[in-house]
Amino acid sequence: MSVIPASILRAVVAVFIAGAAMLHAQNLVPNSGFEGGFTGWTNGTNSGGIATHSLETGQPFAGARALKRVISNAGTTSSAVQTLGPTFTNLGTSRATTITFRARAAKPGTRVRFVMQTNIYRQQTFTLTTAWQYFIWNHTTAEDSPRLRIQYPDAGTVWLDEISVEAHRTPSSGILVTLDPSIRHQTMDGIGGALTWYSSRMLSLSSARRAQVEALIFDDLGLDIIRLKNWYFPADYPANKSPGNIPASVRTNHNNNKVFYDMAKKNGRDISVLLSSWSPPAQLKTNNSLQNGGTLKKNANGQYVYADLAQYWVDLLDHMNWVPDYLSFQNEPGWVADHETCEFAPTQTSALAGYAEALDAIHNRIKDRPNSPVLIGPESENMNAFVSQVAPLRSRPHVGVYAYHSYNIGSHAAIDGEIPRFNRIRDESTNPTTGRRNWMSEHSRGEFDWLDTAHVIHNTLVEANSSAYIFWKLVWGDSTNPDEIVFNINGGDYVMGNTYYALKHYAKYISRGHQRFEVSKLAGSNTNIRVSGYLNPAGNQVTLVVLNTGGTDDEIALRLSGLPVDSATSFRTRKFDVQSK
Repeated sequence: MSVIPASILRAVVAVFIAGAAMLHAQNLVPNSGFEGGFTGWTNGTNSGGIATHSLETGQPFAGARALKRVISNAGTTSSAVQTLGPTFTNLGTSRATTITFRARAAKPGTRVRFVMQTNIYRQQTFTLTTAWQYFIWNHTTAEDSPRLRIQYPDAGTVWLDEISVEAHRTPSSGILVTLDPSIRHQTMDGIGGALTWYSSRMLSLSSARRAQVEALIFDDLGLDIIRLKNWYFPADYPANKSPGNIPASVRTNHNNNKVFYDMAKKNGRDISVLLSSWSPPAQLKTNNSLQNGGTLKKNANGQYVYADLAQYWVDLLDHMNWVPDYLSFQNEPGWVADHETCEFAPTQTSALAGYAEALDAIHNRIKDRPNSPVLIGPESENMNAFVSQVAPLRSRPHVGVYAYHSYNIGSHAAIDGEIPRFNRIRDESTNPTTGRRNWMSEHSRGEFDWLDTAHVIHNTLVEANSSAYIFWKLVWGDSTNPDEIVFNINGGDYVMGNTYYALKHYAKYISRGHQRFEVSKLAGSNTNIRVSGYLNPAGNQVTLVVLNTGGTDDEIALRLSGLPVDSATSFRTRKFDVQSK
């Protein structure tokens, strides 16, 4: 049991736990691995049950011995074949306990049932495979002195080893949080930020100040993804495809994308780069403009010029001296604004080109290129639009990642109010037939403070199972709200906003390949406390991020569910005193 900051008031806390020395809370089961034979254990049968028991010495999980039970007949009652363990005295009722064990069976699908009971029956059934597996049962006691019982509902052979019961201290006041790494969710691609409209200001800083911002963004913050904007628009395209023919007003931005790409990749940095486009070239659009919507033109035969759009992306990739890891050919396909936009229907209509048809054409032209980027889409303008826009992409496996923007969240009250829509995206993405991982690829709100942003990130990762969250205003300008952006660059200098710390809590120790696992609270706990947990690819480090979005202090106790713990480090950012420790 571990207790973390006793005074968590309007805060974000990151807890980093490393396991190396295999230290555990006290195991209340003596002779848990049967190294002492059957001392403390009783194997019995009744009600027609027929079984034998012996010590497995050939292939135990650990040590020299394990329990082997061969069940010829499972009998007519739940306890017909049973192994009785110790009685745990004076545990107290409503005591949080964690039961863990290793088990395997001769036949996959064979079950074993663990019971905590003297008079009140509490059980959990587990299904075994032929390989040794680790099982966890997080149990809350129903009586003061229950006995551990192991029951065998199926005929077959079962092996058991390393049986543990740990009792946890419940905080005198506060919340008990349970970590259960046996329940896994999405694998992370990471936390990211956008370098788009104002990002060139970063490169106009003095060399010393630019180096500071670069180190903060690409090293200290811990980002895994950088989102760049497409600026490849030669003035008389397609007659002249040279980047040198891009108008001077945007050519610097186009060239700076290569600078940002190099930053992401240099010095061993393994940061993925997403290139998103807000519009095709004006020459391919009905309104002959990058701005104010429009859609793809039709050719003389009345067909949308999907082939010309696909050729544009071939030309773009041919004329850049870098290749993005991910590519989105149209940002917010259902949104029309006075800046760069282009409107696509989910599939073509008489009035609008189809996003799905355009994506197919682009895929077919670039799929065989070396290091061809992963296509993501539809980068919907909000979560409502995502539902209709993603529908035709379900049958298109060349869409590597579903992507959406969460601009439904326009107010503090909407952060939790939009959970049903987050859940809709989760269900779409986890569909075993048509789903694939999803990214929230753009969101920020000028009226949000840094804790609101942390709240949104939590809901995005936990409620939508998103594998990535990309903050929109990573580098921006001309803002008076210190929480609206991460780096506000004006007049040759920069100001780092408070949102930097909110992002860092998620980005620093949660990286590509980490997997979110189940974290739960006791029923009735303070609803302002939000917790999420992430396991590193090696399986020996856990990161927890804890939020308190309310106005009262609370104590958090961690129930580690048998996790081996060698050390723990925590970092806290507080609402009333923004600082990272």
